[in-house]
Amino acid sequence: SFIDFNWGGSYPNASTINPTSAGDYIVNTIDINGCPSSGGATIAILPAPMLNLTTNGPNTLVDGIPSYTEIVAPYNPSYTYTWSGPILISPTSSPAVITHNWQGVNLPASYTYNLIITETTTGCTNSESITIYEIEVGPPCTGPGCCIPEAYSLTPSASLSGGYCDTWGFSYTSSNVSNVSWNFGDLSGSSSSPTPTYTYTEIGYYNVIVSGQVPNTAGPGLCTISESVAVNVAMIAQFGAEVSCVPSPTDAPQLCLTDETAYLPGTSLSSINFTVSGSGSSSVSPACFGSLNPGSAYTANLTATHSSGCIDDFTQAVTIPGPVIISATPQVLCLEQAANFTATCAGAVSFDWNFDDTSVGAPDAIFDGDSPQHAYEQN
Repeated sequence: SFIDFNWGGSYPNASTINPTSAGDYIVNTIDINGCPSSGGATIAILPAPMLNLTTNGPNTLVDGIPSYTEIVAPYNPSYTYTWSGPILISPTSSPAVITHNWQGVNLPASYTYNLIITETTTGCTNSESITIYEIEVGPPCTGPGCCIPEAYSLTPSASLSGGYCDTWGFSYTSSNVSNVSWNFGDLSGSSSSPTPTYTYTEIGYYNVIVSGQVPNTAGPGLCTISESVAVNVAMIAQFGAEVSCVPSPTDAPQLCLTDETAYLPGTSLSSINFTVSGSGSSSVSPACFGSLNPGSAYTANLTATHSSGCIDDFTQAVTIPGPVIISATPQVLCLEQAANFTATCAGAVSFDWNFDDTSVGAPDAIFDGDSPQHAYEQN
């Protein structure tokens, strides 16, 4: 049996670890007799299947209108879909779509549905939840103590702002209405501007409510009134970024961008274009950019065009890790004498070492961690 396990880095002195990044993992052990040995394994961390839940209609049902809404996930024949929710799931012809039907009880009410998708070829999973809301406006109040507004008009309108899929501009026409405010329907955005512009962060259908106040005919004070307008956010541009950190001058760092743009069911993506400051552009995914300077910051941008003609941008600042600086103590070794190696690399989250020998440990003695120990058996 073993009394010591050295995995390097911040891993515990234990026989079992739980890696969160891909790489080659080497453990140096000492048994109860004080004899050292080593072993290792290569771990591949696969990406989770893509998941972006949305509705194929409003996510808020008002007085039973509409009477239902569909909840939609990206369809992939290699995925299995496991839905759960507070009420009986109403299936459809597609495993990626379920239906929420108007319930109309204990209003206002909310219903949160959860989905777990599994990629059958890898076993990798991903999960997400979405909430459907039911509210009741009801008939106008006419009895004693009710606030009965004077005659008024309030008509909201909405249009895309600047041609961007996720940004909408709002306005209204009115008479005899004051103190107007907006609720953008995503549970986070509001404004008291008469003509606000709002940028959404998720695709979907939203009921935007404009409220105001009208003089009360039944007494002093003001009555609150509201109207709504529906908007759909057809596409949100987004991408994943992966950078490499390798010793110079043998290799140069590389930045790879993968398109992860989300768009409404039944629609499509017309085109994409990646740019990295000072490194050109690409219309394919993944797009990889080289000739980057270690330790430098770059601006990565994706412009996506939706089938409806609207566009969206996503920009992210990416710092290229590096340079890699390696040191060893001592620098002159005797045979089978162990040296302590250290590496620093700004922005790096993992290190893979190659000690350029095959006589100790795994082939080429690959080690993951920032502070390995290694001994050579040959000159």
